[in-house]
Amino acid sequence: MPGPPNTDNRRQYRQVSVDEDDLVLSKTGSMSSTPAGLYQRNVLWLCLACTAVNVLTLLINFRRPFAFENSPILDRQDIHRLRRPSQYIGFDDIRRPSPPIARNFTTFPFTVAQIDAAEPQKVFDPDLKRYMALSGTVYPDEKRVVVANKITTVIQFRAIDYGMETCDIHINLLPASEPSVHFEGVSIYRLESAAPLDLRILSHRTSPKRVGKLADIHAMAGQATHWHHRLSCSLEEVLTFELACPSDVPIGMTCNLEWWQGKEESSPGVYIVQHATV
Repeated sequence: MPGPPNTDNRRQYRQVSVDEDDLVLSKTGSMSSTPAGLYQRNVLWLCLACTAVNVLTLLINFRRPFAFENSPILDRQDIHRLRRPSQYIGFDDIRRPSPPIARNFTTFPFTVAQIDAAEPQKVFDPDLKRYMALSGTVYPDEKRVVVANKITTVIQFRAIDYGMETCDIHINLLPASEPSVHFEGVSIYRLESAAPLDLRILSHRTSPKRVGKLADIHAMAGQATHWHHRLSCSLEEVLTFELACPSDVPIGMTCNLEWWQGKEESSPGVYIVQHATV
């Protein structure tokens, strides 16, 4: 009967290495002398160096004032100051007939607002006809035009489209009521403003200055009054006018004229007709 195995003669086993690096490490006991070990050490030093550079950059930037701190504050009223590329690229190189083909279209004011000389700081609500609907607040296109003893109306147009740089401003008045204690007429002035006005702050005190009177227009009894005046208008130019009481209101009469200005109604109304120039 055989006896128990001799433990002294048993074979000694060791764990098999997982990869070549473990095999090398098991033989050398160090990773510093292997190519893989040198690569790992270099990557570690590179990461530490990048981290140090990033920290140093952040410290320098935080100690230096930011560029936007010295930049002007802009709001939506400054959008018109931004430079815009032309959307009519190459149009100047197109050969066109001379004289140009007669073309025209009507432009209605995008700004209609009142100012009051008796209350220089008063700001009028430009959207008196707005109302709430299920979808939200609705702002109709109709704007109120008022001309009274102390109240005037500021209107603005924008010249649009390429090669339409002749503008006729038109004013249509209904027949004057007779007899009446109100003088129905209007004076139109050109204002010194080539940018859209901020209706949130527009008042008699903040309104642009007058640069000249275009005309005094009087409504006539029994027939409508139509007045127009031609002026030049470059592409995207903003034209600003003021409607006020005429200076020749008869003694004993008051100046009072009012209507609702829409985008499809021209009588009574004020609008611009643009004509082709190329």
